[in-house]
Amino acid sequence: ENLTIGDSILSYSPKTNKFFPSKIKRLASPLHNNLVRIHLSNGDSITCTKDHPILSKENIFLSFSPLKTLSLYKYDEVQKLEIGSSLRHINGIVKVIKIESIPLSIQTYTIVELEDSNIFIANRILVGTETLKKE
Repeated sequence: ENLTIGDSILSYSPKTNKFFPSKIKRLASPLHNNLVRIHLSNGDSITCTKDHPILSKENIFLSFSPLKTLSLYKYDEVQKLEIGSSLRHINGIVKVIKIESIPLSIQTYTIVELEDSNIFIANRILVGTETLKKE
């Protein structure tokens, strides 16, 4: 929530398996409801929209609602996030152990576009930007 356009953040390249700095080009902070909290095998968790893309161990994006992700954002492939999915974490690979529905309205924050990447870190988990298909 404290990021601004032009800030440099840590991004990730699946091709090189390396982290590197990338500047933020666009941000969004909409109010959302019906979020999910994803609990991980290392004790971490992330609360996000059901359509937010999260990077898997295989460098494929996953989301709780892949059809919605594909219809809204600039991704060619998104698979179903479920219990047992293996995700990329800054400290290695973690597994999804629980997915919990959060029915409240909550202020959310995301990066819409980065200068040199479409992968960034949120709560120590590698996730994708949310560049809309129709802008």
